[in-house]
Order: sequence, then C-alpha cells, then structure tokens
Amino acid sequence: MMSSNMVKSLSLGIAFLFVVGCGPNPDGDVAAGEEAARKSPPVSKIEDLPADMPPQARAQAEAAIKQQEAQRKFAEEQAAKSGGPKPN
Repeated sequence: MMSSNMVKSLSLGIAFLFVVGCGPNPDGDVAAGEEAARKSPPVSKIEDLPADMPPQARAQAEAAIKQQEAQRKFAEEQAAKSGGPKPN
C-alpha cells in the first residue's frame, strides 16, 4: 500500500521539478527554488503542468505523475481485494 508520506514526497518532488525546470535562468538560486517548491501546491494531473516547461522537465514531471497514479490504483486494488479501507 502507498503511504501518505510517499504521496507527499512524490508530490513535493513533482512540485520541485516544476519550479526548478521552469525557471528562466538555469544558474538560479537553488535554495530559492527548493523553498518555492515547498510552498507551491502539488501538481497531480498532466493537464495542470504549464505549457512552457522545458521538454526534459515536462517529461520527468509526466513520468512522476503517471507513477503516482499507478501506485494509487495499485493500492486501491489491493485494498479492494483485502476488504480494507480505501487508501488516500
């Protein structure tokens, strides 16, 4: 089953990729980027990604979102088989 910590970590990672990958200057302040990633809301749908993301950052974010969705579906299937509560 997927723990809530895993979901939070994955969401934070996606937000971090979003903030760092979309910055106008690749030599920007890393600490500022990390802080912005912590403050930004997590992106959980590919449609919510900005259209002007660099291709590599967008591909990484899409892969992370798809992985998160697959893990969520797997956890739901396992909960349904065991008769347990539906995971977050």
